[in-house]
Amino acid sequence: MDELIPTQPSAPDLPSLSDSRALAEVMGYMVREAAELEYHLRGLCSALIGSKYAAVVVAGQSVSWLIETSLAIAAVRDEMEEYYLDELKEILQRTKKAFATRNALVHGLWGSDSQGHFVNNSKLRTLELRELDFSADDVDELWSEMTRCQELIHTWLHDIIPHEVGNEVILRHEKRQQQLMEHDPIDQILPE
Repeated sequence: MDELIPTQPSAPDLPSLSDSRALAEVMGYMVREAAELEYHLRGLCSALIGSKYAAVVVAGQSVSWLIETSLAIAAVRDEMEEYYLDELKEILQRTKKAFATRNALVHGLWGSDSQGHFVNNSKLRTLELRELDFSADDVDELWSEMTRCQELIHTWLHDIIPHEVGNEVILRHEKRQQQLMEHDPIDQILPE
């Protein structure tokens, strides 16, 4: 009689809860590092533009826009030697690849099976789904690559166009100083 009672199929071996928590933790660190790398890209693009007003131009722009614009401006700058341009292209290609992986992980649909974690992403304007297997170690590696890209951008800027570093923050700083001068806090404390 027991043969007639359907049995519940056994659940696949899923990654442990501690593995899932470790993955979520390292994802948080990677996302934070991606934001820092994006900040460096804005600084790079601002420095290449060569004006404190570049902060307005680069504000809110996508990573792909920042990369493409940086390359376009670097290619036409008078002092840019071919070697330095090639070096920048290599750095920005690494950065672009890191962000493509980041986007797949952040915007994809996560799943787990007996093999580990995976993410599914749809491909623009198609029915195709792309699946990417990954682990907490893979995300940790991506986090490290993003850190390395920041270091490469920082070093390149300081070696090639150090006089332009900081353009993005100059205008913000000047406007903040102006606001502080217009609204002296001491006036708010002392009665007239």
